[in-house]
Amino acid sequence: MPSPLTRTLRAYAADARAAFSAAPVEVALGVLLAVALSVQVRSKGFTDEEFARLAASIALAFPLVFALSVLRARGVVSAAARWAGTATVLAACAAFGAFALRDHRAADGWRWALLAACAILLLVLTPALPPGGRDRRREWAFAWRVTVRVVGIGLYSIALYALLAGAVAAVVSLFDLSGPDHLYTDLAGAVFFAFAPWIFVGGIHRLFAPAEAGVPEAVSRLGRWLYAPVLVVYLLILYAYAARVLVTGELPRNLVSPLVIAAGLIGLLGAVLLEPVHGDDEHRGLSTLVRAVPALLLPLVPLAAWALVARLQEYGWTEFRYVRLAIVTAIGVVRVMGTVRLVRRRPPLLTAVPTVFAAVLLISALGPWSAPAVARRDQTARLRAAFAEAGVDPRRLPRDPVTVDSALYTRIDAGARYLVDAHGVDALRAVVPAVPDTLRATWRMAERIGVRGACGPAPHVVAEIAWEGAVAGVMGGAVRHVVLRAGDTAAARMGAARLRLRVEDDRVLVDGDGWSASADLSPIRRTLEGAAAECEPPWDGRGAVIPPAEALLPLRDASGALRAQLLVTQVGVGGPGDRRRDAPAIRVSDLQGLLVLPR
Repeated sequence: MPSPLTRTLRAYAADARAAFSAAPVEVALGVLLAVALSVQVRSKGFTDEEFARLAASIALAFPLVFALSVLRARGVVSAAARWAGTATVLAACAAFGAFALRDHRAADGWRWALLAACAILLLVLTPALPPGGRDRRREWAFAWRVTVRVVGIGLYSIALYALLAGAVAAVVSLFDLSGPDHLYTDLAGAVFFAFAPWIFVGGIHRLFAPAEAGVPEAVSRLGRWLYAPVLVVYLLILYAYAARVLVTGELPRNLVSPLVIAAGLIGLLGAVLLEPVHGDDEHRGLSTLVRAVPALLLPLVPLAAWALVARLQEYGWTEFRYVRLAIVTAIGVVRVMGTVRLVRRRPPLLTAVPTVFAAVLLISALGPWSAPAVARRDQTARLRAAFAEAGVDPRRLPRDPVTVDSALYTRIDAGARYLVDAHGVDALRAVVPAVPDTLRATWRMAERIGVRGACGPAPHVVAEIAWEGAVAGVMGGAVRHVVLRAGDTAAARMGAARLRLRVEDDRVLVDGDGWSASADLSPIRRTLEGAAAECEPPWDGRGAVIPPAEALLPLRDASGALRAQLLVTQVGVGGPGDRRRDAPAIRVSDLQGLLVLPR
């Protein structure tokens, strides 16, 4: 008779065989990725970029291939259709990874992320097929079980890796062994890429088994203790801010759209995952909230769209702004549909939620109106407009460098950097034909294409004294560290003397007991005017400094008598405090120093 250990091992082996039999391609993809990771960390010929392409292709293919396996297991498609579809998916994803994912192009990453999200939503939609045999309870059960299984296996994999890695580290330490260079990487690949997907697909038949009756305890707890309070808090915050916008007329802040998106996605997840609460008397309040969410969120969608459109008009399209607006649009469409069903007393939305989002994500990823295509056209047009406004022919760059004003420099720099970072050098070459192939998106990108910014006052520059061992001319007496800010009065006590210090324009003013004195800051200001002008030179890593001779300031009274000294150790200067024609280009905004008062 086999021992309990033997029976357990045989049971594990049987589960592994069953998983491989039900979803062999998915298991093979996970094992392939784990092996590829081990090879990549050891091979110089297999680069990080090549592994990233392989991983992206597998991540894109896995949910689609698994969706076909689910349809086959349910008997919806034939074996021939399943294998033909699997081959098509693998070929398409391999081609995408090989040809559509290029190194160092952020737009390709956005396209992949949108397609991967779309693939996951298509997996969630498999219970809705065939259309004639739809069952709301079955559709909910599949989405719920997939979610629970992914979360559970993810947490289990993290715990398993931590325990195994700890055991390996203990063995290496206890027995004074030299651990292999890539052991922990191999272990991570085996656990997260091979083992976890194998476990996941092993439960394929449980995913579409008949749903249990009633409201599962986990669903009840999720709805009552997480969904409801979080959603209510988000709604209260958003409605309070919407009221403020209506009262003050201010432009909605950029944070509004992420909050509306978060509230919308929480509400949509609730509509899908909390389906069993409808019709249950014990969860009537939660059911009412889920049904009312579309109507509650609908007035907030225009607020989020307004905040986004205002930024689009100012800064133009990027993939990130496009995706945010696309998600807000999808939330708005689903909210309208949900509100209509609420008014008509129809059941709340279920499969329509992933359907709408999958369609929006697919449009955002592919075609002439996709996020990368729209962003590239818009930013290219904006860059051309900036050159035209500056009167610069970009075809002469970088051979003939030019200087433009600071505002135009900022626009040209941002546009050029975006095009190279998101779409590669070829995108910038459409505007500036002579840029080299080796160009990469870096800080002060405009400098690399021969565009320099004219001088303008910097927002704030901090300079420190250039210590040279000692500062000559400091008199003896009491010393106190002081911190002064323009417009504020600082109080200091030095022995029996009570002093009040302040900065006004180019002077430091000190009021003592029965005397007043001042020091001239204009030499320091003039020294720093060059450092505080934004002329867009390449940064050399050095900060602005004050010569020691200028840092020691005599504080004299009206008769010229020396009352004290101020050794300035740090000073901050910035733009002018007023718009007068005779105002200096910069002003002293704050300073720190050592106040020396003779005894």
